[in-house]
Amino acid sequence: LSLEDRDPYAVMEDICNLNTDMGDEMAEALLDANPHLFKCRPVLTEMAYRRTVGDEVSRTRQYREPQGEAPTSLRELASELSMANFNRSAGMFDHLDFDVCRQFVLIGCGWLPTTLFLVHEKTDVPELVGLDIVPEAIQTSNALAKRLGYWRVRTVLQGGNAYDYDNA
Repeated sequence: LSLEDRDPYAVMEDICNLNTDMGDEMAEALLDANPHLFKCRPVLTEMAYRRTVGDEVSRTRQYREPQGEAPTSLRELASELSMANFNRSAGMFDHLDFDVCRQFVLIGCGWLPTTLFLVHEKTDVPELVGLDIVPEAIQTSNALAKRLGYWRVRTVLQGGNAYDYDNA
C-alpha cells in the first residue's frame, strides 16, 4: 500500500507511536539526518487534515439537530483529537492581550470551532466570528455554539478574503 492509500487514522497513529517510542530528541535527529523524509509532508498534512475533519464531522453532525440529549460543554462533545487542538490553542493567551479586542475572527473555523469556543471560555471579547466556506460546517458550528450557550460565537459562510475586518 502506498501512503496515500492507507487509512489516515492508522498512518497518524503509527507516526505518533513512532515519535513516542523514539522520543522528541531522537525524532528530530532522524529528520535532520534524513531531509528526504520531508517529501512526505504534503501527504501527511493531507492525512492529518482528513483525520481531523473526519473526526469533527462524525462527532458534531449528530448534535446539529435539536432532538436528543445536548452536550453541556465542549469537553463532553469533543474527541481526544479535538481537545488536543483546543488545548494547543491555549498558549495564545500567554502572548496576546484580549482586553482591548472588540472582535476575534477565525478563518477556517470548521465543524467544531474549538479555538472560538476556547476564546469564549477564557475572554470577554464581545464578538467571536468564525469564517468557513462549507455551508454544513457553518450550520453545525452555529448550532453547537447555541446548544453550548456560547452566545458570543457566530460563524459565517464566507472566505477570509471577503470579510470586513474593520471591527476586528
